[in-house]
Amino acid sequence: MPNKARDPSSTYQRRFGARLRMRRIDCGYDTVAAFAQAIGEHPETYRTYETGIRWPKPHTLAKIAEKLDVSLDYLIMGRTPG
Repeated sequence: MPNKARDPSSTYQRRFGARLRMRRIDCGYDTVAAFAQAIGEHPETYRTYETGIRWPKPHTLAKIAEKLDVSLDYLIMGRTPG
């Protein structure tokens, strides 16, 4: 049986989701539902972003970054200014 290579995009999605969750909590949004409402998303849709199942659309990504006061570069790649 051939060894399946891990999809690198799934690693990025999981890391993105982890940063998203950490920042959401740091900003005082204790629940997925509270933050989803703040950005105008359905909670289950937003949950798929934090769990790394889906990427948000560009306009949603921009709303998330603005609401969490972080750059898109940080959310997507984990890069901080410096």
